Amino acid sequence: MSLCLSCGLCCDGTLFSNVPLEAGEAARLKGRVSLVRGGGAMKQPCRALEGVSCRVYEERPQTCRKFRCLALQQLEAGEVSEGDAQAFIAEVFARRRRVAETLDLDDEPQALKLARAQAKAGTISPETLNALERLTRLLMFLNLSQGSS
Repeated sequence: MSLCLSCGLCCDGTLFSNVPLEAGEAARLKGRVSLVRGGGAMKQPCRALEGVSCRVYEERPQTCRKFRCLALQQLEAGEVSEGDAQAFIAEVFARRRRVAETLDLDDEPQALKLARAQAKAGTISPETLNALERLTRLLMFLNLSQGSS
């Protein structure tokens, strides 16, 4: 789906910190993805993600095969247009970029990870907290889905 090929938020660490694996998937993907200790999940961002394309797409885990974010569900159901879905994803990226800007970082997924850690530790600046909260509201909406990780 072209929406997925312009997004990748489910693989780059924005939506999830890890993705559960079913029996046998860790062994099959070993060396091509980063596994959580014990091998029961893949760490995010996914090492198999290149841009927004999956290098192990044909062998991707069941969790990845089943996941449909709300934007994709609505697009597939004809409830929103491709343009509206793309606009929503663009807004998510803009808000994630804002989080990175408040931290003066170029790597947006890394900036998001840092902002989340700072928020948890209570060391986040008010500006970054505001940007993180605005992004989190959109991400919660995006992750209202069936089959989520």
